Amino acid sequence: MRLRPLLLTLAALVPVAGAVWWFQRPAPAAQNADARIGQRVADPSVLAGATKVRIKASGKTLEFSRADASATRWTLAASSEPVLPADSARLSRLAADLVSPKIERLVTSNPTRIATLGLDDSALTFLDAGGKSLLALELGKNADGGGRFLRYGTEAKAYLARLNTFLDAEATSWRDTALVSALKPENIASAAFTLPETPSQVVVSRADAKSPWTSPA
Repeated sequence: MRLRPLLLTLAALVPVAGAVWWFQRPAPAAQNADARIGQRVADPSVLAGATKVRIKASGKTLEFSRADASATRWTLAASSEPVLPADSARLSRLAADLVSPKIERLVTSNPTRIATLGLDDSALTFLDAGGKSLLALELGKNADGGGRFLRYGTEAKAYLARLNTFLDAEATSWRDTALVSALKPENIASAAFTLPETPSQVVVSRADAKSPWTSPA
């Protein structure tokens, strides 16, 4: 048996096998992976403790507030606008939009690149009764491959998440336009109105929900 050709062949194959293993080896486990990756954009328990919500968009700012963390009624305040009831259902949908998606990846920690992501245009802040910020988010452009860039407060990091949140700072979009929300028309038997130029009240009534309204005036 000729050993020399066999040894030469083995000597040639061993480096090749080593090179193949090197290039096909499993990727090492990521070291110091960012803790936010895979987490919700917002923790629902954090949002539940907020008594104020501030929205900044298109150069305008709105602020919503409630008496305490258990209250369901929110009021809306904006510059040059009176304080009015806010659409609480829409605020709830906004919160749901934040707790559903998760952080997919860290986009960059480079300040120069962060400045190109449009993170200064829209911001959302949740605060507690003492005015402490519970969550501060800056929302930027939509990514080409889907998702939206975001930053927590003034951190030098930008992330990507599948956010569908649209921040609207127009007061008229957030007002609760229903004067009375728990009143059913069919249960009303009479109503009294005081008019500016009428000395006494105008009273209208009906026998039941199918009867016409009448008034002694």
